[in-house]
Amino acid sequence: MLKINSFPLLFLKRTVYHAIKSINESPTLYSIPSARISAGRMQAWIIYYYGDNQQFTLSDSIQIPIILSPKDVLIKVLSSSINPIDIRRREGYGGKLIDTYQSMKNILQLGGNQVNKLHFPLILGRDFCGEIVRKGPKVTKFNIGDKVGVYGALNVTRQGSFAQYCAAGEDEICLKPNNISDEEASALPLVSLTSWYAIRKFSGFTEENALRKRALLIGASGGVGHVATQLLKNLGMEITALCSPDSFDYIRQLGAEDAVNYREKDWLVELSRKPKYDIIFDTVGPRYYSFELMKFLFNKHFLTNKLCLVA
Repeated sequence: MLKINSFPLLFLKRTVYHAIKSINESPTLYSIPSARISAGRMQAWIIYYYGDNQQFTLSDSIQIPIILSPKDVLIKVLSSSINPIDIRRREGYGGKLIDTYQSMKNILQLGGNQVNKLHFPLILGRDFCGEIVRKGPKVTKFNIGDKVGVYGALNVTRQGSFAQYCAAGEDEICLKPNNISDEEASALPLVSLTSWYAIRKFSGFTEENALRKRALLIGASGGVGHVATQLLKNLGMEITALCSPDSFDYIRQLGAEDAVNYREKDWLVELSRKPKYDIIFDTVGPRYYSFELMKFLFNKHFLTNKLCLVA
């Protein structure tokens, strides 16, 4: 459980650009065992083809990333986490679009002299925490030895963080707060930013206007949901969580006052008997019940992981 007491604001300033469909899964911590690595090579979990989790291969002969931009850094990965977007990418989601984007970017930058795609073998992983071991000559914000976390999510055109080293631009990272562990720093960025932008930016709730407002949170015990529960609580909102009964104690520890079992056949009826909500945040959907839930709104916001509607 990642419990947030003093939330690291440095992780909360970059828009999450990539929609996640199955965001009710909590991030899974990941590590690579140590081994003897030849010079210039590293260990990494790689895939040669899109498919299921059987496609993963642990290789100890992957070339350590080369800094191509003067504003890039090379990072020794200390901790990384798995998000649903990594699962979708493993299945091939967005592959052609990413290749097209990378090709157009290279054409613009190189005057059409070279077109590179993100070739296999592919290293997945968007979230990480690590230590800078090399930096380009135009990097001004960070020094070698700095511990950093990804500033939202590593660019999808880069090889990922399921490796001992990864490369990132200085605008993709930020200093890791000292009051959280490496593991927490690698698991927070994508899910926390998704929650923060949904609540603070899209819905506009702040400490000044959120006190005693009512929130319905669907998928409260998942990766995005468990962060959103704490953010809503920190704003002084009254939270009803929709989740399974085995998560009731967990989400109440995080700040939810009320919980509804979505496995009950009449859970929509139960919600209809409660006072209306100022915000409904669906971290799972949209689903068949999404428009039905709008009846329970009090002239405010309905959000899902794919869209934001003002009802």
